[in-house]
Amino acid sequence: MTFHTSCDVAVSDGTPRTDVAWFDGWRDGVYGEAFCRYAWPNDGSSNQGECDQNHVWIVGSAITRDAPNDEHGYSSVSCHELGHTLGFLGHQSSPPGGQADCMAGGDISTVRSSDVTYNDHITADFNAYYD
Repeated sequence: MTFHTSCDVAVSDGTPRTDVAWFDGWRDGVYGEAFCRYAWPNDGSSNQGECDQNHVWIVGSAITRDAPNDEHGYSSVSCHELGHTLGFLGHQSSPPGGQADCMAGGDISTVRSSDVTYNDHITADFNAYYD
């Protein structure tokens, strides 16, 4: 495993100060994976049960092997995995709002501009939630 950040990812003290930590490593059968590493404890706060720190694994060797363009492959997978940390669901077909985006999963063998963006429907939902 290669660790690419000098940010505070320690969760043992209960106060990790990094929202998303990125790693390059191996995960079988995927290009990337995102998961909650530390959720707020049941301490009575309004944040109870919410994720405070996500870890994202990028499988660089698989991306380099399968993507015709490394930069596009890494950008597409990073966009997709970051979307999961923001609460976006992945989809194989029928994307929300009908527009293709990086939350569609699986195919990095074709370079498309929609692979590195979030569609208008997802962006509008996200902005409405945080406004």
